[in-house]
Amino acid sequence: GLPNGAAGAHMQGRRRRRRPPDLPLPPRPAWGRQRGWGVVPRVPPVARRERHGHQQEAGRREVAGGLHEVVRQRRNPYLPMCPYGGRNRDGHVVWFLHQGRLDAKKFVEHRQVSKDQDLKHLELTLEWMLWHLDTLSRREQRMVYVIKVADFSGLGAEGRKLPIFVPEFKAFMQDLLKGMQKHYCEHDSMFVLLNTPFAFRMLFSVIKLLLTKRQVSKIRMFGDTSQADVRSNLLQILPEEVCPAAYGGKAEVVTGVFPFATEADIQEWYQKRHLLPVETVDDAAAAAAAAATPAPPAATTAATAESVAAPAASGEQATERSDAATAVAAAAEGAAAPTSAVQAREAQTVREGEDA
Repeated sequence: GLPNGAAGAHMQGRRRRRRPPDLPLPPRPAWGRQRGWGVVPRVPPVARRERHGHQQEAGRREVAGGLHEVVRQRRNPYLPMCPYGGRNRDGHVVWFLHQGRLDAKKFVEHRQVSKDQDLKHLELTLEWMLWHLDTLSRREQRMVYVIKVADFSGLGAEGRKLPIFVPEFKAFMQDLLKGMQKHYCEHDSMFVLLNTPFAFRMLFSVIKLLLTKRQVSKIRMFGDTSQADVRSNLLQILPEEVCPAAYGGKAEVVTGVFPFATEADIQEWYQKRHLLPVETVDDAAAAAAAAATPAPPAATTAATAESVAAPAASGEQATERSDAATAVAAAAEGAAAPTSAVQAREAQTVREGEDA
């Protein structure tokens, strides 16, 4: 066994790593549980309002401006969402989704880019979001999370198939959720569900039995947003300048969600989306692109090799020119030329070994 007092010292060390003893434990916030190093002094409400007041609004718009432009260009109009709709009174980032306007069948079929590009776009959006949350949390010395507002109005209407009946879309969402659970978990503090149909509420009453108390406490399920009491409850979570006008707020434009995409917007996206550059290229694609690049004419490369191989002054300059001339000559013969000085020196070393 351990010597006397060793177990207690060990436990104290664990407690010190999770919460420094000189950092007081704040009262539990209303929006969720703080964990680990997230236990920091809460900012007083007055100071928080000043910190997130109108003097900071221009800066927040500037920070999110780049994300809004990426969302506008690369978003799929059949999957309406706005990852940055502003911040609520507690300073948490608001993320809007409109599942009711989701057209799973057209999302799968009407496209000129692969679904992997949409998956990468969503993953890059999540990367930006978690970086932004970390930046805000460190700057404000408290934990900042995301509040996701999901609207189910119009689900399955106007000829749109339910997502559960489109196998390819289900597979897409499973891949997305698998990555979110592994790499982007624990960034949500609340889920606000709007205009939920009766069947969904009945199903959720059963699913709720499988969830933990902490998971259930994050979910707020509201009814029809045209009702005054629902709008009043929603405005207690979202400020008027962030809440969309469709829900009783003042925000007329929510990039990616409101106003709804028109047929002209969808056609413009369809004609331009595949022309945007791909952000990441894997090694196989890069090798294929390099192989498809036509080689320069032999006469030109030979002349270039002669000019590069001209006598140099002495020492290192002569060695570098010799390496370059060898690389160009190899390209003229149809071989792959080294693309860097390091590769050129390695190739020269191999050739010298063969000659020896």
